[in-house]
Amino acid sequence: MRHSGSFVFGECLNHILTPSQKYPFIKGCDPDESFCFLSENEPFDLQCYVQDARPAVDLIWFRKTVHGDTVIPSNFSVSSKTALITTYANTTFAAFNSSSLSLLKCQAVEPPKVVLHNEVTALVEVVNRDPPRSLKVKYFQLNSRVVLHCAKKRNVFLVWKKWNAHEEVIGYANYLQSSNKKITTSDFDISMIGSLTLLQAQVKHEGIYVCNYGNGVLSGSQAYNVFMYVLPSHFVVEDCSSTCCCQSEGDRDGTLKCSVRNIRPSVSLEWKTAAEDMNPYITFSDQWTTVDCHGDTFTVTLLSRYHVNHPSLNSIDLECRIRCQHENMFKLSSRLTLFFPLDNTTSDTTSPANVREGCKSDGRAMLVICSVTSLIVLIIISAINIGLMVNLKRQRRCPRQPPQRPPQASESEVEALAETVTVMQDLNQLSL
Repeated sequence: MRHSGSFVFGECLNHILTPSQKYPFIKGCDPDESFCFLSENEPFDLQCYVQDARPAVDLIWFRKTVHGDTVIPSNFSVSSKTALITTYANTTFAAFNSSSLSLLKCQAVEPPKVVLHNEVTALVEVVNRDPPRSLKVKYFQLNSRVVLHCAKKRNVFLVWKKWNAHEEVIGYANYLQSSNKKITTSDFDISMIGSLTLLQAQVKHEGIYVCNYGNGVLSGSQAYNVFMYVLPSHFVVEDCSSTCCCQSEGDRDGTLKCSVRNIRPSVSLEWKTAAEDMNPYITFSDQWTTVDCHGDTFTVTLLSRYHVNHPSLNSIDLECRIRCQHENMFKLSSRLTLFFPLDNTTSDTTSPANVREGCKSDGRAMLVICSVTSLIVLIIISAINIGLMVNLKRQRRCPRQPPQRPPQASESEVEALAETVTVMQDLNQLSL
Protein backbone atom coordinates (compact mmCIF):
# COMPACT_ATOMS: atom_id res chain seq x y z
CA MET A 1 0.00 0.00 0.00
CA ARG A 2 1.34 3.41 -0.95
CA HIS A 3 0.85 6.31 1.44
CA SER A 4 0.80 9.97 0.55
CA GLY A 5 1.15 13.19 2.48
CA SER A 6 3.00 16.46 2.41
CA PHE A 7 6.03 18.05 4.01
CA VAL A 8 7.80 21.39 3.80
CA PHE A 9 11.30 21.12 2.31
CA GLY A 10 12.90 24.54 2.15
CA GLU A 11 10.11 26.84 1.05
CA CYS A 12 8.45 24.39 -1.33
CA LEU A 13 5.47 22.22 -0.61
CA ASN A 14 6.10 18.69 -1.94
CA HIS A 15 3.85 15.68 -2.18
CA ILE A 16 5.12 12.50 -0.33
CA LEU A 17 4.81 9.06 -1.93
CA THR A 18 5.90 6.23 0.39
CA PRO A 19 7.41 3.17 -1.34
CA SER A 20 5.91 -0.29 -0.92
CA GLN A 21 9.09 -1.63 0.71
CA LYS A 22 9.49 -1.18 4.47
CA TYR A 23 13.26 -0.75 4.43
CA PRO A 24 15.95 0.51 2.11
CA PHE A 25 16.69 -2.52 -0.05
CA ILE A 26 20.17 -4.13 -0.31
CA LYS A 27 20.54 -6.14 -3.49
CA GLY A 28 20.81 -9.84 -2.67
CA CYS A 29 18.81 -9.57 0.56
CA ASP A 30 15.16 -10.18 1.38
CA PRO A 31 13.31 -6.85 0.91
CA ASP A 32 11.13 -7.57 3.95
CA GLU A 33 14.08 -8.21 6.32
CA SER A 34 16.09 -5.59 8.19
CA PHE A 35 19.08 -7.95 8.70
CA CYS A 36 20.64 -10.24 6.09
CA PHE A 37 23.81 -12.19 5.25
CA LEU A 38 25.86 -11.92 2.05
CA SER A 39 28.83 -14.02 0.99
CA GLU A 40 30.73 -12.93 -2.12
CA ASN A 41 34.16 -13.04 -3.70
CA GLU A 42 36.30 -10.00 -2.97
CA PRO A 43 35.97 -7.33 -4.24
CA PHE A 44 32.29 -7.05 -5.11
CA ASP A 45 29.74 -4.29 -5.61
CA LEU A 46 27.02 -3.49 -3.11
CA GLN A 47 23.88 -1.63 -4.05
CA CYS A 48 21.27 -0.09 -1.78
CA TYR A 49 18.17 1.64 -3.14
CA VAL A 50 14.71 2.96 -2.38
CA GLN A 51 12.34 2.36 -5.27
CA ASP A 52 9.36 4.39 -6.40
CA ALA A 53 9.20 7.08 -3.75
CA ARG A 54 8.81 10.82 -3.71
CA PRO A 55 10.79 12.92 -2.98
CA ALA A 56 14.22 11.38 -3.59
CA VAL A 57 15.73 9.69 -0.52
CA ASP A 58 19.36 10.30 0.36
CA LEU A 59 21.15 6.97 1.11
CA ILE A 60 24.49 6.50 2.90
CA TRP A 61 26.59 3.37 3.54
CA PHE A 62 28.18 2.83 6.98
CA ARG A 63 30.59 0.28 8.39
CA LYS A 64 29.57 -0.66 11.94
CA THR A 65 32.28 -1.26 14.57
CA VAL A 66 32.45 -1.65 18.31
CA HIS A 67 33.60 1.99 18.45
CA GLY A 68 30.76 3.36 16.30
CA ASP A 69 29.78 3.80 12.65
CA THR A 70 32.13 4.87 9.86
CA VAL A 71 30.91 6.29 6.53
CA ILE A 72 31.83 4.28 3.43
CA PRO A 73 32.28 6.28 0.20
CA SER A 74 29.53 5.50 -2.31
CA ASN A 75 28.09 6.74 -5.59
CA PHE A 76 24.62 8.27 -5.38
CA SER A 77 22.29 8.23 -8.40
CA VAL A 78 18.62 8.93 -9.16
CA SER A 79 16.19 7.64 -11.76
CA SER A 80 12.58 8.68 -12.22
CA LYS A 81 9.44 7.78 -14.10
CA THR A 82 6.49 10.13 -13.99
CA ALA A 83 6.19 11.27 -10.37
CA LEU A 84 8.12 8.31 -8.81
CA ILE A 85 11.83 8.47 -8.00
CA THR A 86 14.30 5.63 -7.34
CA THR A 87 17.55 6.48 -5.56
CA TYR A 88 20.70 4.31 -5.51
CA ALA A 89 23.83 4.17 -3.37
CA ASN A 90 26.56 1.95 -4.87
CA THR A 91 29.85 1.01 -3.22
CA THR A 92 32.61 -1.54 -3.73
CA PHE A 93 33.23 -3.82 -0.78
CA ALA A 94 36.73 -4.82 0.31
CA ALA A 95 37.83 -6.56 3.47
CA PHE A 96 38.58 -4.20 6.32
CA ASN A 97 41.68 -4.78 8.48
CA SER A 98 42.19 -8.20 6.80
CA SER A 99 38.90 -9.33 8.32
CA SER A 100 36.73 -11.60 6.20
CA LEU A 101 33.58 -10.49 8.03
CA SER A 102 32.08 -6.98 8.13
CA LEU A 103 28.81 -5.47 9.31
CA LEU A 104 27.47 -2.82 6.91
CA LYS A 105 24.47 -0.52 7.17
CA CYS A 106 22.52 1.33 4.50
CA GLN A 107 20.58 4.25 5.95
CA ALA A 108 18.00 6.62 4.50
CA VAL A 109 19.12 9.97 5.89
CA GLU A 110 16.63 12.51 4.54
CA PRO A 111 13.96 13.54 3.98
CA PRO A 112 12.39 11.79 6.99
CA LYS A 113 9.28 9.59 7.03
CA VAL A 114 9.48 8.59 3.38
CA VAL A 115 10.52 5.01 4.29
CA LEU A 116 8.79 3.23 7.18
CA HIS A 117 12.15 2.01 8.60
CA ASN A 118 15.15 4.06 7.63
CA GLU A 119 18.00 1.49 7.81
CA VAL A 120 18.92 -2.07 6.87
CA THR A 121 21.97 -4.08 8.00
CA ALA A 122 23.97 -6.70 6.10
CA LEU A 123 26.58 -9.09 7.50
CA VAL A 124 29.04 -9.41 4.61
CA GLU A 125 31.63 -12.18 4.33
CA VAL A 126 34.41 -12.71 1.83
CA VAL A 127 34.06 -16.22 0.41
CA ASN A 128 36.67 -18.74 1.58
CA ARG A 129 36.46 -22.06 -0.25
CA ASP A 130 39.15 -23.73 1.85
CA PRO A 131 38.05 -25.81 4.85
CA PRO A 132 39.33 -24.71 8.26
CA ARG A 133 42.86 -25.80 9.12
CA SER A 134 42.54 -26.11 12.89
CA LEU A 135 39.68 -28.21 14.24
CA LYS A 136 38.63 -29.07 17.77
CA VAL A 137 37.24 -32.60 17.85
CA LYS A 138 34.08 -32.86 19.94
CA TYR A 139 32.11 -36.00 20.84
CA PHE A 140 28.53 -35.77 22.06
CA GLN A 141 26.33 -38.62 23.20
CA LEU A 142 23.43 -39.37 20.89
CA ASN A 143 20.24 -37.46 21.85
CA SER A 144 22.17 -35.18 24.22
CA ARG A 145 22.38 -31.37 24.27
CA VAL A 146 25.17 -29.79 22.21
CA VAL A 147 26.81 -26.42 22.91
CA LEU A 148 29.57 -25.03 20.67
CA HIS A 149 31.21 -21.79 21.77
CA CYS A 150 32.29 -19.08 19.35
CA ALA A 151 33.86 -15.85 20.64
CA LYS A 152 34.93 -15.02 24.16
CA LYS A 153 33.71 -11.43 23.71
CA ARG A 154 30.08 -10.37 23.84
CA ASN A 155 29.98 -7.32 21.53
CA VAL A 156 30.50 -9.11 18.23
CA PHE A 157 28.75 -10.06 15.03
CA LEU A 158 29.11 -13.62 13.81
CA VAL A 159 28.01 -16.34 11.42
CA TRP A 160 27.77 -20.10 12.04
CA LYS A 161 28.26 -22.46 9.10
CA LYS A 162 28.41 -26.20 8.59
CA TRP A 163 30.77 -27.90 6.15
CA ASN A 164 29.64 -31.09 4.45
CA ALA A 165 29.69 -31.67 0.73
CA HIS A 166 28.91 -27.96 0.51
CA GLU A 167 28.87 -24.98 2.85
CA GLU A 168 25.60 -24.37 4.69
CA VAL A 169 24.79 -21.25 6.71
CA ILE A 170 23.11 -22.22 9.98
CA GLY A 171 22.58 -18.76 11.41
CA TYR A 172 24.07 -15.33 11.95
CA ALA A 173 23.77 -12.68 14.63
CA ASN A 174 24.63 -9.08 15.47
CA TYR A 175 25.36 -8.30 19.11
CA LEU A 176 27.11 -4.95 18.77
CA GLN A 177 24.81 -2.10 19.82
CA SER A 178 21.66 -4.22 19.55
CA SER A 179 20.56 -7.84 19.45
CA ASN A 180 19.54 -9.29 16.13
CA LYS A 181 19.83 -12.86 14.87
CA LYS A 182 18.45 -15.15 12.22
CA ILE A 183 18.45 -18.97 12.23
CA THR A 184 18.03 -20.86 8.98
CA THR A 185 17.15 -24.23 10.56
CA SER A 186 14.86 -25.03 13.48
CA ASP A 187 17.28 -27.57 15.01
CA PHE A 188 19.69 -24.90 16.26
CA ASP A 189 19.73 -21.66 18.20
CA ILE A 190 22.34 -18.97 18.86
CA SER A 191 22.68 -17.70 22.42
CA MET A 192 23.33 -14.11 23.52
CA ILE A 193 27.07 -14.86 23.73
CA GLY A 194 27.12 -16.38 20.25
CA SER A 195 27.20 -20.07 21.21
CA LEU A 196 25.50 -22.53 18.89
CA THR A 197 23.11 -24.82 20.78
CA LEU A 198 21.33 -28.00 19.77
CA LEU A 199 18.78 -29.58 22.11
CA GLN A 200 18.86 -33.16 20.80
CA ALA A 201 21.85 -34.33 18.81
CA GLN A 202 21.31 -36.82 15.99
CA VAL A 203 23.68 -38.58 13.61
CA LYS A 204 22.71 -36.14 10.85
CA HIS A 205 24.27 -33.34 12.92
CA GLU A 206 27.79 -34.77 12.62
CA GLY A 207 30.16 -32.61 10.61
CA ILE A 208 32.44 -29.57 10.67
CA TYR A 209 31.07 -26.39 12.25
CA VAL A 210 32.74 -23.01 11.78
CA CYS A 211 32.02 -19.73 13.52
CA ASN A 212 33.50 -16.52 12.06
CA TYR A 213 33.20 -13.46 14.28
CA GLY A 214 34.37 -9.87 14.54
CA ASN A 215 33.58 -6.47 15.99
CA GLY A 216 34.76 -4.21 13.17
CA VAL A 217 38.25 -3.96 14.69
CA LEU A 218 39.25 -7.51 15.57
CA SER A 219 38.14 -10.81 14.07
CA GLY A 220 38.58 -14.54 14.57
CA SER A 221 37.12 -17.97 13.96
CA GLN A 222 36.41 -21.20 15.79
CA ALA A 223 36.01 -24.60 14.14
CA TYR A 224 34.80 -27.96 15.45
CA ASN A 225 34.61 -31.47 14.08
CA VAL A 226 31.52 -32.91 15.76
CA PHE A 227 30.85 -36.64 16.20
CA MET A 228 28.09 -38.54 17.96
CA TYR A 229 28.86 -41.54 20.14
CA VAL A 230 26.88 -44.44 21.60
CA LEU A 231 28.23 -46.34 24.61
CA PRO A 232 28.28 -50.12 24.06
CA SER A 233 26.86 -52.43 26.69
CA HIS A 234 29.88 -54.77 26.88
CA PHE A 235 32.53 -56.76 25.07
CA VAL A 236 31.87 -60.30 23.91
CA VAL A 237 34.66 -62.89 23.92
CA GLU A 238 33.96 -66.07 21.97
CA ASP A 239 33.10 -69.11 24.15
CA CYS A 240 32.88 -66.88 27.21
CA SER A 241 29.62 -66.36 29.09
CA SER A 242 30.89 -63.57 31.37
CA THR A 243 30.84 -59.97 30.12
CA CYS A 244 33.94 -58.81 32.02
CA CYS A 245 36.28 -61.76 32.58
CA CYS A 246 36.40 -65.50 32.03
CA GLN A 247 38.70 -68.54 31.90
CA SER A 248 39.35 -70.89 29.04
CA GLU A 249 41.72 -73.66 27.99
CA GLY A 250 43.67 -73.38 24.77
CA ASP A 251 46.64 -74.65 22.81
CA ARG A 252 49.96 -72.87 22.56
CA ASP A 253 49.00 -71.89 19.02
CA GLY A 254 45.43 -70.82 18.37
CA THR A 255 42.97 -68.02 17.62
CA LEU A 256 41.08 -65.55 19.80
CA LYS A 257 37.91 -63.69 18.91
CA CYS A 258 36.23 -60.74 20.60
CA SER A 259 33.65 -58.17 19.55
CA VAL A 260 31.96 -55.02 20.80
CA ARG A 261 28.33 -54.43 19.87
CA ASN A 262 26.10 -51.38 19.41
CA ILE A 263 28.89 -48.80 19.45
CA ARG A 264 29.40 -45.51 17.63
CA PRO A 265 31.73 -44.46 16.09
CA SER A 266 33.40 -47.52 14.64
CA VAL A 267 36.51 -48.40 16.69
CA SER A 268 39.66 -50.52 16.46
CA LEU A 269 40.20 -53.47 18.80
CA GLU A 270 43.36 -55.21 19.98
CA TRP A 271 44.44 -58.18 22.10
CA LYS A 272 47.07 -57.44 24.75
CA THR A 273 48.47 -59.02 27.87
CA ALA A 274 46.97 -57.64 31.07
CA ALA A 275 50.50 -57.08 32.44
CA GLU A 276 53.11 -55.42 30.22
CA ASP A 277 55.96 -57.59 31.53
CA MET A 278 54.19 -60.63 30.04
CA ASN A 279 54.30 -59.26 26.47
CA PRO A 280 57.42 -61.28 25.46
CA TYR A 281 55.70 -64.57 26.32
CA ILE A 282 52.96 -64.38 23.68
CA THR A 283 52.80 -63.07 20.10
CA PHE A 284 49.68 -61.91 18.22
CA SER A 285 49.55 -61.95 14.41
CA ASP A 286 47.17 -62.01 11.42
CA GLN A 287 44.54 -59.80 13.01
CA TRP A 288 41.30 -59.45 11.01
CA THR A 289 38.68 -56.80 11.81
CA THR A 290 35.12 -56.80 10.48
CA VAL A 291 32.58 -54.00 10.94
CA ASP A 292 28.82 -54.49 10.60
CA CYS A 293 26.46 -51.50 10.51
CA HIS A 294 23.13 -51.58 12.35
CA GLY A 295 21.40 -48.26 11.74
CA ASP A 296 23.31 -45.64 13.75
CA THR A 297 25.58 -48.16 15.54
CA PHE A 298 28.24 -50.73 14.63
CA THR A 299 29.40 -54.18 15.67
CA VAL A 300 33.19 -54.53 15.49
CA THR A 301 34.77 -58.01 15.60
CA LEU A 302 38.48 -58.87 15.95
CA LEU A 303 39.92 -62.31 15.10
CA SER A 304 43.60 -62.79 15.95
CA ARG A 305 46.13 -65.62 15.92
CA TYR A 306 48.43 -66.12 18.90
CA HIS A 307 51.59 -68.11 19.69
CA VAL A 308 52.93 -68.83 23.19
CA ASN A 309 56.68 -68.20 23.17
CA HIS A 310 57.55 -69.75 26.56
CA PRO A 311 57.20 -73.56 26.86
CA SER A 312 56.71 -73.54 30.65
CA LEU A 313 53.89 -70.97 30.58
CA ASN A 314 50.76 -72.66 31.90
CA SER A 315 48.42 -69.63 31.95
CA ILE A 316 48.30 -65.96 31.01
CA ASP A 317 45.87 -63.06 31.52
CA LEU A 318 44.80 -61.33 28.28
CA GLU A 319 42.66 -58.29 27.55
CA CYS A 320 40.59 -57.30 24.52
CA ARG A 321 40.20 -53.53 24.43
CA ILE A 322 39.61 -50.45 22.27
CA ARG A 323 42.78 -48.81 21.02
CA CYS A 324 44.04 -45.62 19.32
CA GLN A 325 42.05 -42.39 19.37
CA HIS A 326 38.96 -43.80 21.11
CA GLU A 327 40.62 -45.61 24.02
CA ASN A 328 40.12 -42.70 26.43
CA MET A 329 36.48 -42.22 25.48
CA PHE A 330 35.48 -45.90 25.73
CA LYS A 331 37.26 -47.28 28.79
CA LEU A 332 35.86 -50.76 28.32
CA SER A 333 37.62 -54.10 28.03
CA SER A 334 37.12 -57.82 28.57
CA ARG A 335 39.65 -60.08 30.32
CA LEU A 336 40.43 -63.69 29.54
CA THR A 337 42.63 -66.08 31.53
CA LEU A 338 43.96 -68.64 29.08
CA PHE A 339 45.30 -71.98 30.44
CA PHE A 340 47.76 -74.17 28.50
CA PRO A 341 48.92 -77.80 28.96
CA LEU A 342 52.23 -77.80 30.89
CA ASP A 343 55.28 -79.33 29.17
CA ASN A 344 57.16 -81.03 32.07
CA THR A 345 60.24 -81.89 29.98
CA THR A 346 61.13 -78.23 29.58
CA SER A 347 59.77 -76.89 32.84
CA ASP A 348 61.54 -73.85 34.22
CA THR A 349 60.46 -73.10 37.77
CA THR A 350 62.21 -69.73 37.75
CA SER A 351 60.24 -68.29 34.83
CA PRO A 352 57.88 -65.33 35.48
CA ALA A 353 54.98 -67.49 34.36
CA ASN A 354 55.60 -70.07 37.08
CA VAL A 355 56.10 -67.33 39.62
CA ARG A 356 52.70 -65.84 38.68
CA GLU A 357 51.00 -69.23 38.66
CA GLY A 358 52.91 -70.60 41.69
CA CYS A 359 49.84 -70.58 43.86
CA LYS A 360 48.12 -72.98 41.48
CA SER A 361 51.05 -75.41 40.82
CA ASP A 362 52.29 -75.39 44.45
CA GLY A 363 48.79 -76.14 45.68
CA ARG A 364 48.55 -79.25 43.54
CA ALA A 365 52.00 -80.50 44.65
CA MET A 366 51.22 -79.92 48.32
CA LEU A 367 47.98 -81.86 47.95
CA VAL A 368 49.87 -84.89 46.59
CA ILE A 369 52.59 -84.70 49.28
CA CYS A 370 50.05 -84.41 52.09
CA SER A 371 48.06 -87.37 50.77
CA VAL A 372 51.13 -89.65 50.52
CA THR A 373 52.44 -88.60 53.94
CA SER A 374 49.07 -89.20 55.58
CA LEU A 375 48.93 -92.69 54.05
CA ILE A 376 52.44 -93.56 55.34
CA VAL A 377 51.63 -92.33 58.85
CA LEU A 378 48.39 -94.32 58.82
CA ILE A 379 50.26 -97.50 57.83
CA ILE A 380 52.87 -96.99 60.58
CA ILE A 381 50.24 -96.36 63.25
CA SER A 382 48.27 -99.41 62.12
CA ALA A 383 51.42 -101.58 62.27
CA ILE A 384 52.22 -100.37 65.78
CA ASN A 385 48.68 -101.08 66.94
CA ILE A 386 48.77 -104.58 65.46
CA GLY A 387 52.11 -105.25 67.15
CA LEU A 388 50.80 -104.12 70.52
CA MET A 389 47.73 -106.31 70.22
CA VAL A 390 49.81 -109.38 69.34
CA ASN A 391 52.17 -108.74 72.24
CA LEU A 392 49.22 -108.35 74.62
CA LYS A 393 47.77 -111.72 73.60
CA ARG A 394 51.12 -113.43 74.18
CA GLN A 395 51.38 -111.99 77.66
CA ARG A 396 47.92 -113.32 78.56
CA ARG A 397 48.86 -116.87 77.47
CA CYS A 398 52.12 -117.01 79.46
CA PRO A 399 52.06 -117.62 83.32
CA ARG A 400 52.78 -114.64 85.45
CA GLN A 401 56.37 -114.41 86.60
CA PRO A 402 57.49 -112.64 89.70
CA PRO A 403 58.52 -109.10 88.98
CA GLN A 404 62.10 -108.75 87.98
CA ARG A 405 64.28 -105.74 87.72
CA PRO A 406 64.42 -104.53 84.10
CA PRO A 407 67.80 -104.81 82.48
CA GLN A 408 69.88 -101.66 82.23
CA ALA A 409 69.72 -100.14 78.69
CA SER A 410 72.91 -99.09 76.97
CA GLU A 411 73.57 -95.52 75.72
CA SER A 412 73.26 -96.55 72.05
CA GLU A 413 69.86 -98.08 72.66
CA VAL A 414 68.68 -94.90 74.42
CA GLU A 415 69.80 -92.71 71.49
CA ALA A 416 68.08 -94.99 68.96
CA LEU A 417 64.87 -94.86 70.97
CA ALA A 418 65.03 -91.03 71.14
CA GLU A 419 65.50 -90.78 67.36
CA THR A 420 62.48 -93.05 66.82
CA VAL A 421 60.33 -90.86 69.06
CA THR A 422 61.45 -87.72 67.20
CA VAL A 423 60.58 -89.25 63.82
CA MET A 424 57.15 -90.27 65.07
CA GLN A 425 56.48 -86.73 66.34
CA ASP A 426 57.49 -85.21 62.98
CA LEU A 427 55.21 -87.61 61.13
CA ASN A 428 52.30 -86.75 63.41
CA GLN A 429 52.79 -82.99 62.83
CA LEU A 430 53.04 -83.49 59.07
CA SER A 431 49.84 -85.51 59.00
CA LEU A 432 48.07 -82.73 60.90
